[in-house]
Amino acid sequence: LALLAGLAWALPREDACEACHAIVHQSVLHLKDLHERPAPVIDGFLRGVCAPKNLRVYTKPPAKMAELCQEFLKSHHDALTTLLTGTDPELEYHVCHVQLPACTGTVYERRGYSDRLTLRRALAERLRTLEAALQSPTPELNRRCSSVIQTQVAAAVAATQAWLGAHVASQTPATAIEMQTAAFSSIASTALAAVDAIAARESAMQAASAVQSRAARALGAVGATRNEQRDWRALQQSATETSVWLAQDEEAPAAQYRARADALEDVADLITVNRATGKYNSAPDAQPTKPKRPRIPRTDL
Repeated sequence: LALLAGLAWALPREDACEACHAIVHQSVLHLKDLHERPAPVIDGFLRGVCAPKNLRVYTKPPAKMAELCQEFLKSHHDALTTLLTGTDPELEYHVCHVQLPACTGTVYERRGYSDRLTLRRALAERLRTLEAALQSPTPELNRRCSSVIQTQVAAAVAATQAWLGAHVASQTPATAIEMQTAAFSSIASTALAAVDAIAARESAMQAASAVQSRAARALGAVGATRNEQRDWRALQQSATETSVWLAQDEEAPAAQYRARADALEDVADLITVNRATGKYNSAPDAQPTKPKRPRIPRTDL
């Protein structure tokens, strides 16, 4: 510890503290699933931790945070390689406030910086979830992912980061932290739900098309009984109605789209099972176990 305490600080203390928290926070996020964290793993992590994409939820812009991060690592790489091998649940506080300590005597230490860290963690978690949903868009997401949703999220992120910056030098009550976190969470959750619904709608459109093709192939097959053909035609009609409904309704929740797609696929599977088990052949003139025709969900729900 005496060696660590004697390390030169190339950055202003507040910047060093911010960089330290960002590095340790990112290590906790990226290495949390590892039961052991040997020095080579830590070293590999530190080589990429200062990428701006990892530093989007701190008080300074990502490009500036990347500069601070790199400058901090120049003096503290070896110390961090040793300290980050631990799995202490309070690692961030212990490394930056106790063991280095990068934050001693700073405004962060005096003004309840740990409360703001709680907000940063919540922001980082929700941003990663949102970005994961937006980084692998399907063609329908490219077409339909509302610019309003993305604008709302971008505004929420900017407002929260500005709020953090405005409160960094003042005492911030825990209730204010909680309210700010809840406000951002609400906007992010709404955006995620909308993106999920868009993806579910596209998936349902693909399922309806696949069932229509499946029914067409079955109706053209040799040996299909009258009852089997009747069931395939009914299903084909339901799939067509579903396609029309999906083309017209862009406001339903994701669960409604998925339920309709699942119903179509379940009926197609049941007809196939009935054929494979001989139910259609054993009673060609009787009414076999008829799958229920999927109900078109109401669009005014």
